Amino acid sequence: MIPASKKVSFTEVPAGLNSQLSQTFSTAEEETSEAAVDTAKEQEKTSLIKTVTKSGEKTTSSAKKNDRPGQINICLPPEIKTEWKLLFTKNNVNITQGIIFAVEHLKNEIENGEAILTVGGVISKK
Repeated sequence: MIPASKKVSFTEVPAGLNSQLSQTFSTAEEETSEAAVDTAKEQEKTSLIKTVTKSGEKTTSSAKKNDRPGQINICLPPEIKTEWKLLFTKNNVNITQGIIFAVEHLKNEIENGEAILTVGGVISKK
């Protein structure tokens, strides 16, 4: 904002235009302040939404995509990501579904004694 002492006017504004401008801006300020109050109320409502976690504690819910329950972020080399995407796309499955199916299959093989999961990888018992 420019201090009043630094403001310099080089042209004269007609009196009619001056009143129109002041009327327009005073109306716009009123509408803006009403909109600001409405926005603040909406933000307050959003911040008050509570969810119950597994431990029973209440936490505020966020609308961010990264705060969805159950989300896991993994880092993969680009070539592996591309390979997996191609595999799942060929079979009409999205990458999330494909990973879920693969892990469930691995779990079943381990539970049935057909495989062992180690730090070095999956060892088949067949």
